[in-house]
Amino acid sequence: MNALDLPTEDGKTVGEIALQPILDQNINLTVVDVGARGGMYDLPEGYTKHAHWIGFEPNPVEHEKILSNKTDAEEAGIPPPKWKSKTVKQVALWSEPEIRKLYITKNVAQSSLMGNIKPEMADRMFLDYGGRLGKGFSPIGIAPMGSTAMQVVSEENVNCDRLDNILDDKVTLDYLKVDVEGAETKVFEGGKNILSSGRVLFIRTEFFCVPFYDAHPLFGHQHVLLHNHGFRLLNLDLGPSRYTRCKSKIPKLVDKGLPFVGNALYALDPDQNQLSNYNLQRIGLVALTFGLRSFALSVFRDAGLLSISQLESVEKSLSHVPLRRKIRRHWENFPALFAEFLYTGKITYRGHHWR
Repeated sequence: MNALDLPTEDGKTVGEIALQPILDQNINLTVVDVGARGGMYDLPEGYTKHAHWIGFEPNPVEHEKILSNKTDAEEAGIPPPKWKSKTVKQVALWSEPEIRKLYITKNVAQSSLMGNIKPEMADRMFLDYGGRLGKGFSPIGIAPMGSTAMQVVSEENVNCDRLDNILDDKVTLDYLKVDVEGAETKVFEGGKNILSSGRVLFIRTEFFCVPFYDAHPLFGHQHVLLHNHGFRLLNLDLGPSRYTRCKSKIPKLVDKGLPFVGNALYALDPDQNQLSNYNLQRIGLVALTFGLRSFALSVFRDAGLLSISQLESVEKSLSHVPLRRKIRRHWENFPALFAEFLYTGKITYRGHHWR
């Protein structure tokens, strides 16, 4: 369950309590989705029904799927959350206005503005669990970023523009999601005015650790750019995406795979920026959707928009650990405890921090 949907002893959800000061001021919540193919599923409906969603998708086929409510997820029976209002733009965000080629690949999710891949790099990246190809899974030993998955099947000339040119210069973005297969830094460069003005509160951005395009900014480039605009890194998620540089029978139990892709969460740093109470509250709302519970509570306290009793009620709900999660965590820790017993003849209990 998303943290915003957790019930409290007041009879309301955490989200209902935390959203109320924002709704009382008629503040417009705005979510921008750069690379909107498939729709937005990051936020729960308790939040989205109060927010305006702006999606950017340059691929004409995928853009039409969004407009006609026939995205791949919807066709698979997964409806998106309802929004207060929606806008979908068939444009690619970039550092400058221009016409560029969109390279549409066999796996459409990996279509990119960055050009063709470098085979000397990408063809030597192997996933031990097999790469995602189309609607199925490839066999073990296929290089998922190589010539098979990344094969260009068509090219489209698409309109590109700067984020600064498209958005109203008074709008504040509660949540900016950027997932554009290597062009994330270009998106941020085209939004430097809105970023530097403090009108983007929370960001989730995809990043790469391996330069498999000819010109391919990596995680470090994004981090420095966002840091210079006043953002704090809150979390890194590498998921299961690890690769080996060769085909190998070495089991991952004894081998550390190399990271190649992940997602990073950033918020406008509440300790290095002068943020209004309402912007602090808005940051906390989005942070909760990603499980950043203690951080969200800290900015709620700084905002001062909730009463002491409301904050206590929210904290109590956020502190609850479901029984199934306790059981899972103990089960996951059992092998280590058993190994400790074999080596030392005793077991030392250690407290755990529950997410």
